[in-house]
Amino acid sequence: MGISKLGLCILSVAWLLSLDAVASTLQFKVSERSVEGDTGQSVVFLSKAVGNVSYSVTGLGVIKSGELAEGASAEIRFKRDGIVQFKVGEGKNQESGVVPVAEGKQGVVLISGTAFVPMPEANPVAPTAPAFEFSPLAEDEFQFKNPYGAAFDKLSTPEKIRMVMESPKTSELSRDERRNLLGFLYNQKGVEEANAKNFNEAEKSLKTAIDYMGEHGRVVSNLAFVTAVQGNNLALAGDLREGEKQLEFALKLLDKTENPELKKQVNSALSGVYTKMGLDLPSTDRGRKENYFRKALEYDPTQHVALFELGQIAYANYELEKALDFYEAAYRYSGEPTLATLIQKVRTEFEQAGDFTTHDRGDFKISFEGRETKAAADKARGLLADAQRDVGRMVGLRPNDTIPVVIYSAGQFQNILGLHSWAGAAYDGKIRLPIADLSERELKEGEDRIRQIVYHEYTHAVLQSHLGRKSVPIWFQEGLAQLASGETPRVGDPNWVVRGVSTGMIPIPSEMTGQFSTVRDGQMASALYFVSFSFMRYLIEEHGGWSRLRRLIDRLTDGDSMTEAFKSTYRRTLSEIEEDWLLALERRDPSAF
Repeated sequence: MGISKLGLCILSVAWLLSLDAVASTLQFKVSERSVEGDTGQSVVFLSKAVGNVSYSVTGLGVIKSGELAEGASAEIRFKRDGIVQFKVGEGKNQESGVVPVAEGKQGVVLISGTAFVPMPEANPVAPTAPAFEFSPLAEDEFQFKNPYGAAFDKLSTPEKIRMVMESPKTSELSRDERRNLLGFLYNQKGVEEANAKNFNEAEKSLKTAIDYMGEHGRVVSNLAFVTAVQGNNLALAGDLREGEKQLEFALKLLDKTENPELKKQVNSALSGVYTKMGLDLPSTDRGRKENYFRKALEYDPTQHVALFELGQIAYANYELEKALDFYEAAYRYSGEPTLATLIQKVRTEFEQAGDFTTHDRGDFKISFEGRETKAAADKARGLLADAQRDVGRMVGLRPNDTIPVVIYSAGQFQNILGLHSWAGAAYDGKIRLPIADLSERELKEGEDRIRQIVYHEYTHAVLQSHLGRKSVPIWFQEGLAQLASGETPRVGDPNWVVRGVSTGMIPIPSEMTGQFSTVRDGQMASALYFVSFSFMRYLIEEHGGWSRLRRLIDRLTDGDSMTEAFKSTYRRTLSEIEEDWLLALERRDPSAF
């Protein structure tokens, strides 16, 4: 996300999350405290809010969350100074930011009336594996002659089968009586094997039972159960294709008998298999993904993961009304709280941008409203093509899929995304550019700045196109986007940044968490962007240039974690290079500025 407007500041004794009127407050004070010889910082939060306030704190090795009633307090221990991120909320309002942890600090968190609505999550609904929670049906009772005497009833099922097969007494039974008796016994053996979870043996026994007595409803149901369990187990073990075959065969068996509960569960399992097949496909294979998710719904219309994923596909295509329908259905069947937030966000977007038209050309799908916005859309299209060429040369990446781009007016951008005043554009799966209300003259005069914004957000998009849902540190994302766009981050006082980094007031790259978009204070946001830019430039200038960085991206694309990829690429850990960068920063070395 680019920076277009600065001007807020960090106060010396209070961290202000908002400059709006104070609705309620959460005070904090930091003091040194020693517990059993372990000296560190102790932060005490005291709520003066009306009603309950929820809070969460992360950073410096601490993750804690809870809820405070009015007048209640909570103490959190940190072993060292530094920066932590926190989030506090009251009702639907929620604010977040970063706060320094240093002895003697005091502050007040202001809980304002402005709610921050997050971007759509990549997958807020976790898929659940299908599970069979029923027992195999018991065997039918049959009437048959017993020429073997009372001892026959005391034998095990395999012994009974052997006696029927070998005893001369069997000649007293007619051919049909003998076959029905063996069918009954093999069915019984199949049930016993299934209860013991010996499903392969159970399947053999039940198929033998059908060979002897025909497709009796109860035996067919038992075989369908065993086949379904085997298919489900194969799918859970990762063999989706074989699992699909077994489950489909179980359904065919169930067409020959009455067992609605078993059929419902087999349908649910098959729906889960097709959902997993869709999830396993790369994002570039959108057509096949959609087919699998729709097939999943044919078997189970309540499959909330498939519904959510279809919503994601529709949302990526900027089919907002269709996306809302899928999201709402997913929420109806799952109750997942993050979906409620997502629905609220998309509904706002639909109301604000319901009349947008979309032009799908090449690697970009550009949506905008009205003929008067066409000049801005054309300008964006040209700059995106330039970005694809120039950024591609730098980082060695091209999009794996069509990139959605939406052109907004400044007012629509703020109303839909709810971002802070310093945000100049955004990427959340779509590149979002607030340039719709610029005249052709303003577009021409501001072309250099718009180019930087477009290159910045395109870098985010092409990186996600390759890395997908892999976790990539925020310093890497934002540092790379700034370098690729040719931006030079501006900070009012570079010395303040250096002091902040040295004292822990401003986090170093390895301690950055969350998204910069949640930081309300413009000066702190600019500092975070500067630190990310500074470290990334130092990495390129002092440690192998762009070619080495491209190798790092390749390793991340192949599935390595950042820790693994960094060490294998640079032969040093992130912390080791970070220490050298800190020294360069303190020396005001040009490679770090």
